[in-house]
Amino acid sequence: MNSHEKFRKAMSFEEGPLPIDFGANPVSGIHCSVIEGLRDYYGLEKRPVKIACPYQFLGVIENDLKEAIGIDTDAIWNPYNMFGTKQDNWKEYQTWWGQTVLIGGDVTIREKDGGGFYAYAQGDTSFEPSAYMPESSYFFDATHRQEKIEEDKMDWHDNVEEYNPVSQDVLDFYKDAIEKADSTKWVAGNFGGTAIGDVSMVPGSMLKSPKGIRDVEEWYTATLLYPDYLHKVFEYQTDIAIENLKKIHEIVSDKIQHAFVCGTDFGTQIAPICSPDSYKELHMPYHTKINKWIHENTK
Repeated sequence: MNSHEKFRKAMSFEEGPLPIDFGANPVSGIHCSVIEGLRDYYGLEKRPVKIACPYQFLGVIENDLKEAIGIDTDAIWNPYNMFGTKQDNWKEYQTWWGQTVLIGGDVTIREKDGGGFYAYAQGDTSFEPSAYMPESSYFFDATHRQEKIEEDKMDWHDNVEEYNPVSQDVLDFYKDAIEKADSTKWVAGNFGGTAIGDVSMVPGSMLKSPKGIRDVEEWYTATLLYPDYLHKVFEYQTDIAIENLKKIHEIVSDKIQHAFVCGTDFGTQIAPICSPDSYKELHMPYHTKINKWIHENTK
């Protein structure tokens, strides 16, 4: 049974072999250190792991490892990463845990005085770092860069600076990528811009000097204190997302089997982040609108 048949059965709640996905989206990725270990375990060629997401240090799972594990998915990722730099012009980078990896040429990581590492939005070190990795960690966390908020001067436009119409160079990238995608696999589209309220995106790690509500704690507080503000942010993001999906669909047609829409966290290790009623009021209308467009206009 091929990958498409496995997924169709699973999506229809029919019995059959379990389809396996690793690496087809940011929440099913594998850390680069684990990928290196898996390549060793399966006796595959030794080479530096390419970093798909420098924020989380997720690695690219290449075809030989996919076949060894039995992965049923392939993916098209946005050509820009969480730091707002393009995933090209690869260069070697030595991690603190001793692994040599390949990262995008414009990713800028600097050692912090006293330990740990800083990363910079768009690679620009003339601005405050947008992320920090302690020397005991294997991934970055967003730094606190929120400016003082004056309640009577709050402007929701400040929280949508990074949400814009898809550019021609990104569309050109998707056109090339869809031709190279493995059509025997279940292909995912990670186009970005659709995860309403995804807290990893709130701090604006790709922005040199983000405005608006950018502190994670302040953001969750705002869901209660400033729901009208967030509704305006989400409405704008949703409208931009659907217009972008229209243009992207013209490029990738029906060669995509599923779209990664939501990476938003709604649970902690011990409890929900918000109540079901809060989700239904604040997030669900926008997730529903995006999903409805996808279901009505694509296969």
